[in-house]
Amino acid sequence: MHQTLGHSLPTGIPAQPRIRRADLDEVRAYIEQHYAERLTLEDLAEKTGLSVFRFVTLFRRRFGVAPYRFLSMVRVQAAQQLLLEGTPPAIAAIEVGFCDQSHLCRHFRSLCGTTPGQFLAARMVPLVASNTNSRRAIAP
Repeated sequence: MHQTLGHSLPTGIPAQPRIRRADLDEVRAYIEQHYAERLTLEDLAEKTGLSVFRFVTLFRRRFGVAPYRFLSMVRVQAAQQLLLEGTPPAIAAIEVGFCDQSHLCRHFRSLCGTTPGQFLAARMVPLVASNTNSRRAIAP
């Protein structure tokens, strides 16, 4: 506001650099590629040259969710794929960057409305039903 009125910023307050949408897009892509690693807000904000508070604000404004929530979404999506491939939940949790299975379950329930076990059960029921129907059609 000071700059728009022709005044300089008060001394001791560093000016925030302008950030481009491409910078936030790069951070988003970085999260999607490195979701299984330990990612901190400080490290992500540093990639844009912003303070943590400003980075979180701009990320949320650009993508509709906070960076940590986005990271959780990416991790849960990766865990879903591993679970469907037959990976046990405890292993899937570690593989995608959660501390343990309960950490995965907490985020899974928050984002999907179900537990990993309920998710798998819901995916398996249609397969079992379609297999039993086809057997009945073939059997005399």
